[in-house]
Amino acid sequence: SEKLNILRDKMNESYIPFKNGIVKITPNKITLVPKDNLKSSGAIWESNIIDHKIVITNEGQNYFGDFIKYALKKGVIPSVSSDKIEEGTDTLEYQQAINAFETGFGYLLHSYNPPDDAKLVLFIDKYASSNSADGGNGKSVSMDAVKYFRETVFIDGKTFQGAKSDSNRFNFSGVTPATGFCYINDLNPDFDITNLFSQITDDMTVEGKGTNSWDFEDDEKPKIGITTNHIVGGTDSSYRRR
Repeated sequence: SEKLNILRDKMNESYIPFKNGIVKITPNKITLVPKDNLKSSGAIWESNIIDHKIVITNEGQNYFGDFIKYALKKGVIPSVSSDKIEEGTDTLEYQQAINAFETGFGYLLHSYNPPDDAKLVLFIDKYASSNSADGGNGKSVSMDAVKYFRETVFIDGKTFQGAKSDSNRFNFSGVTPATGFCYINDLNPDFDITNLFSQITDDMTVEGKGTNSWDFEDDEKPKIGITTNHIVGGTDSSYRRR
């Protein structure tokens, strides 16, 4: 057998394949290039090709972008009027929120996975506390949008097992070598996030029921994202690092 190199993102280049070509994204430019132009860079999983044609344009309304703006603004009632969309975006609080969101969302879309700087992206409502949950503000819709760009495995957070359960080794049983994103939705409030530390920063182990386990290379594993309505985690260096 011959091992095929897989086309993967670089630090300053991201590739999203469509039926009519590959969208190449750099810090300064977005272009559509023919698939043949990148043959020497690696193969593409057939399941990773988004099943429609894409056109690069600055025209038309950015509905997802508008949704995110309203989800992150405070004290602003959504309006269908286009001249109202920027209302409330000039505050420091909003700028900090949108910077955090764009950084986390962009990281999930990008398959470049530096082993020395791997992160878990957590979407939680701003006003959640250890005593109460806060939901319905768009975090699940936002994170679910990653599936339109990267092959995604959805994991129900209510059934996600901790280290004390023998079934925890099957938590990622649906993951394949083509998976780009693991989305754990609505994680239980009592889940100990330290159970994921090794999956975030070390090799990721996958085991299906009745099958042998296997490991991703640490720079080829999928990104992990979590939504929750409850406070998760601690404050020490192990948490901050991840």
